[in-house]
Amino acid sequence: MHIRYLLTFRRFFLYLLLGLFSVHYAHAADNIFVNYSKSEGLVQNTVTNSLEDTRGFMWFSTFEGLSRFDGYEFKNYKHSSKDPYSLPNNFTKKLLLDSSGNLWVATKNGLAKYNPLKDNFTNYNKDNSQLNSNEIFTIALNEEGDLLVSTTANLYIYDDLADRFLPLSANGVDLPVNIKVIYSEQDKTWLGSLGQGLFILEHPCSVYKNPTLGI
Repeated sequence: MHIRYLLTFRRFFLYLLLGLFSVHYAHAADNIFVNYSKSEGLVQNTVTNSLEDTRGFMWFSTFEGLSRFDGYEFKNYKHSSKDPYSLPNNFTKKLLLDSSGNLWVATKNGLAKYNPLKDNFTNYNKDNSQLNSNEIFTIALNEEGDLLVSTTANLYIYDDLADRFLPLSANGVDLPVNIKVIYSEQDKTWLGSLGQGLFILEHPCSVYKNPTLGI
């Protein structure tokens, strides 16, 4: 009785493994990988970020420009010193869709907003806006859908009605510089800095804490 049960269990276990292997193989066989590179029209082979916009286009930021993919071919965007409505810089770091569906591009030398009707960009930098640095570290949305912009020197919130960038502070205290990561929740925003640890910006009381330092 015991031996028969053991043999039956072993047989069942073997069938189970074979079945799982067959299912895994079937799913693996369904995976199709397609490689897109400069040979297929991508502007550059190092992709830093990607997203899909409200019209279904896929966008890819790279070290040497921006690519838009319609499912068939790429259209590439690069900086041109002769065109003020081109990208401000080819080193594109981060892409983001705001709450209105606008595409923002963070670059090493300014921030760009894509204009779909004209197929060009409105650029923001320290010469034509309130930003005090041209290098954009990251961009994100806060809990209310407002655009947050981190430069090498400050964190800003974008006022879309006034088309202005307002420096953020907490109870009159400047926020840490060199913010590389922003993650916003309903009651707080997490700020990851370059070399200064992690900060928490608490929304109700507008204060921030540094859990790395225990404060």
